Amino acid sequence: MLKRIKQFALLLCAVGLVILSSCNKDDDGPTQGSVEGIVTAQADSSALEAVKISVFDANSNEAIGTTTSTNSDGAYAITLDPGTYYLRLAKLGFQEVPAPGVSAIPFTIIAGETVTLDYDLITSAVVDGGAIEGRVTEGDNGLAGVLVIASSADSTEAYTSTTDADGYYSIINIPAGTYQVKGWLSGYSSETVEATTTANAYTSDINISFTSGGTASLSGTVKFLATSGKPVDVSLVHPISGEVIPGLTVTTTGAFTIDNIPDGEYLARASYNNDTLVVDPDFIVKFGDPKVVVSGGTASVENSSSSTSLDFALTNSVSLDSPTNSPDEIVPVEVSRTGLTFKWVAYSSTSDYVVELLDVNGEVIWGGFDTTVEPVAKEVEGNVDAAFTSVAYTGPTLSIGRIYRWKVYASKDDAKEASGWKLISVSEDQMGLIKIIE
Repeated sequence: MLKRIKQFALLLCAVGLVILSSCNKDDDGPTQGSVEGIVTAQADSSALEAVKISVFDANSNEAIGTTTSTNSDGAYAITLDPGTYYLRLAKLGFQEVPAPGVSAIPFTIIAGETVTLDYDLITSAVVDGGAIEGRVTEGDNGLAGVLVIASSADSTEAYTSTTDADGYYSIINIPAGTYQVKGWLSGYSSETVEATTTANAYTSDINISFTSGGTASLSGTVKFLATSGKPVDVSLVHPISGEVIPGLTVTTTGAFTIDNIPDGEYLARASYNNDTLVVDPDFIVKFGDPKVVVSGGTASVENSSSSTSLDFALTNSVSLDSPTNSPDEIVPVEVSRTGLTFKWVAYSSTSDYVVELLDVNGEVIWGGFDTTVEPVAKEVEGNVDAAFTSVAYTGPTLSIGRIYRWKVYASKDDAKEASGWKLISVSEDQMGLIKIIE
């Protein structure tokens, strides 16, 4: 019936019997939103052209295959379906965003709305670096969303990129030398191609062939400490770069199985989403990040309580009070830089808290574990369960319109490690998002 009504309305529009504005109205409304912004060089605020921007799903950490580049004004704009995402930015001569080993700051797309994200790129620490580019294919077809990694001969350094919708990739800021280049995607086996980089130049046509394969499976469990079970994500990541292997993420409330794992070595991670849970730091201290080795279609586990099962212990995260986004909306809360104070909920058995503030590039700009930056930690006296705790921001002036993220770590001083901390929990990666408005 609804379809017939719409058809009749269109007929009336065609013969001029309905007001024009009503004829042009989209009854269903917009189905997509967008993200846009300006990318500049931090050193001189000049606009940066041809910055490659890739879009990732913030819940799975996987590339969605959407890419674009900035224009001559440093501007970009991307239309996306509603969801939670983050961006990766790359340009030869500048540090990638997010920096290696740093969690990206996510954002949420709402239908009909636009998110503004501006970036200042830092000059790369790799002087006179080169780049590798090529295409990943299965037969004659390009493969989108493939993680491509160039590893050094001694496997201590790794440089990464992801393929676009047609299978093309570009890895930048690689020191001059020879590298092994390989692609990673669930359900596929990749050849390894050697490539040599030279200063300030692109090494082109480093193409990688894929074949269907990667049929290993690995099962495990997540154990919940002092909390009830709830859905959490488990992922396999590259051991050097820390990048999530596309397709090797599952969601579970206890037992789980990851299928279609290609031969190779991985680290396993759990609970990235806002679910009030984090991997128990004590679990990592005892066993380290679990290492998964797949050979000949058979998977085994090292640095774990079992060689055949991938098991995690999860604990409650430190809850942030203010300022912070809500857990179900990855949208930065607007705050004033005047009188900015970070508040969080006291965590049981904690003696010390470490607070840090990160910019949109993922760089720590205040606090953290650097003892030369104040305040490093807030000592807690008495019963820490009795009240909220807080610390005033005293760092460098924050830029209006910019997005930042703050985190807090909980430590217990009765068993501090050599580093000076015995971490028992931490706030979640997708919380503590703020936007400075004045």
